[in-house]
Amino acid sequence: MVAVSSGYNEARKLDFLKIDEETRRSLEEFAPTLKGLLPAILDAFYAHLRNYPEMMKFFSSDSRVSHAKAAQLDHWITLFFRTFRQ
Repeated sequence: MVAVSSGYNEARKLDFLKIDEETRRSLEEFAPTLKGLLPAILDAFYAHLRNYPEMMKFFSSDSRVSHAKAAQLDHWITLFFRTFRQ
């Protein structure tokens, strides 16, 4: 699979992803709800991971788990709050 470069035209990216104006509005409307739900979702996900030592080996410490959660939160917030705006 070929990654879409950062220089790729934004309108073309949205067209490729089949994100039209109605979809953009829906995603933006959902963003505040998602922002409120994400911390609990990520807490549950990482609690689940703790049951699988083979997955936890990717984290050298609890601070690395916290860092990963924060990075994922930022990723999803960025995706829904900024990515689909032109």
